Amino acid sequence: MTVKAMVFLVVEPRMIGEVASILANMEGVEKVYEITGQYDVVAILSSKDYETLASKVRNEILRIEGVLRSVTSFIVTEYGGK
Repeated sequence: MTVKAMVFLVVEPRMIGEVASILANMEGVEKVYEITGQYDVVAILSSKDYETLASKVRNEILRIEGVLRSVTSFIVTEYGGK
């Protein structure tokens, strides 16, 4: 079973591009977007299970210089798309 999550990140303003680039090159990261609003960056992750994905967030993503905090939302259902 593959699980997916959206990881919303608050990042130091001067580090947004660098953090996004690091994320984009990480295994298991499908997409990375710079966004507006409460968060600065969102990454779409996929993994073989919840534990592996959560571990990636705790042990890799939150340790990237410039990442201040995160909110992770696991994707429950995916609808359509082209």
